[in-house]
Amino acid sequence: MSDAEHVAVDTGDVPPRLLCVFATDPFADVVYRFPGKETSL
Repeated sequence: MSDAEHVAVDTGDVPPRLLCVFATDPFADVVYRFPGKETSL
């Protein structure tokens, strides 16, 4: 788990394309945390 905050800003005329790669096999292991939204796991 990295708990690293990321941001992407589209400043161009073309819609952005994003590829996400996770260091886990099942997608169910991926947990999204959003600033200001505290949750207990």
